[in-house]
Order: sequence, then structure tokens, then C-alpha cells
Amino acid sequence: MNESGFRVCVKELYETRYDPVSVNYAVLSDICKPGWSYFNGFCYFTSDTCADWTTAVTKCRQENSVLVDVINNEENVYIQHRHNGDKSWLGFNDRSFEGDFTWVDHGLGNFTAWAKNQPNNFKEEDCVHALGMKYSYEWNDVQCRDCHKFTCKKDLDECQHDLNYCHKLATCTNERGSYKCKCKAGYPGDGFDCYYSYAGLGYSAILANDDNYLGSLSSWLSPVVQSQSSYWKRCWRASVDGWAASTFHSLCDSKGPTVTIVRVGKYIFGG
Repeated sequence: MNESGFRVCVKELYETRYDPVSVNYAVLSDICKPGWSYFNGFCYFTSDTCADWTTAVTKCRQENSVLVDVINNEENVYIQHRHNGDKSWLGFNDRSFEGDFTWVDHGLGNFTAWAKNQPNNFKEEDCVHALGMKYSYEWNDVQCRDCHKFTCKKDLDECQHDLNYCHKLATCTNERGSYKCKCKAGYPGDGFDCYYSYAGLGYSAILANDDNYLGSLSSWLSPVVQSQSSYWKRCWRASVDGWAASTFHSLCDSKGPTVTIVRVGKYIFGG
């Protein structure tokens, strides 16, 4: 499928912890570099040969990635399926402080899947490997000089690769395994939906739909715009309705926030 520019994602749904009940297929464009596979916000590479734990860490760093950390059981099962049931290294270890297991290279997650009576530090075991499908996807501590295959894990930048759902008026900030959307200054919304707070003002004869004026107004008016459906509607125009202050108040009072736009010669101001 890679030669055609597509990849196939397979996701197993579990009725109990290990019993697959259905499989969903999705065909998507390949978004990780050749040799790497995408899963839930990350790209993964699995070695063909075994290495000791330290060498595995080094090889992953050379690829600007980390020896795999595990966030949840879904990822735990996915990683071990990549090794076809064989034992494989994880980035979990207690090399710094005995009994205090952490993920190498500041990996995240509090998930663990220790096998029964593990970890036991038998013969100075400071590194961790996954036992594979045969042993219910559980983990065991082993000596770091053992030789196992390994998987490297790299964050995919959804912002850079245009794989996010941020609105066109929002900025996208990449996070490890995810991203955040935030509407740009002057545009209310949650980042996934942003809108113009000056809707309706574009019909002003004075502003003449000038983007510079409207952009400044959008930022200034956003605190009083209550929802995406809010719309500015002209209630008074001096050249049509008259210049009397009483006319202005009779037409615009008690109708919510108002903005006044005035032009004197080449100058435009208001409040």
C-alpha cells in the first residue's frame, strides 16, 4: 500500500481485555516517513534485529524519537502486536533509583502492565521488556544487557502536516500525541469554530468593508459579542435619520451594546 501512497489502519475492539470482537479498516494517506507507521498521533518504527537496552535507546535517539513509552493498554497491545508475540524492549527502567521506574527521555504516562510478582529485580534487573501476546501483553524487568527487538516512537506534528481540525481563523499548537487550537486575537470561539465579531459592520458606508478597520474592530468588540450568531445591525444613520441626539436614543436605546462610527473628512473614529 505504501507504493500507492496509502496505508491501511487496523483497530481491534475488545469485549474483554484480550478478546477481539470486531475489526475496523480505514484507508488514509501515508503520513509517516517510509518504514514508520502511524497510530493515535504518533509514528512508530520496529527493529528487525535485537539489541541491548542502551543500544536500543541510542538508535531511537538517532531517529529523533524515543524508545517506546506506553500511555494506555490500547497502545500496549498495538506495540506488542508489532513484534508478532516476541519479547520487546520498553523505555521503562529503574537504572537511576532502584524501584523507581521511569520512562527514558522524559516519556509520559502512568500506565503499567506488570506480570504477576513483577518487577522483582532478580539478578539486578533494571530494564523492562514486554512479554508478548502469549503472556497477556504483560511486562517483566530484565537485565539491560539482554538482546531484544524494540520499537521507536515519534510524535507526529499535526499542525505542520495539516492533520488538525483547527479553524482557519485559529492557530494550531502541537503537543505530544495531540494538538491545541486557539482562535486568533479578536475572533471569539473555541479554536475549532472561530467567527468574526464584527459581523454586520461590513455593511457600514463609512468603513466600506475595509479589512484593516474591520480587523481592529473585531479585536476591540470581541468581549461584547455573546455568541457566534451575534450580529451587528444598524439602528441609526445620521444622514438618513437625522442628527438629533433624541433620535439616536429613540432608535438605539435598550437594544444591547452599540458602536458608533463617525467620519470627519479623511478621519474615522468612534466608540
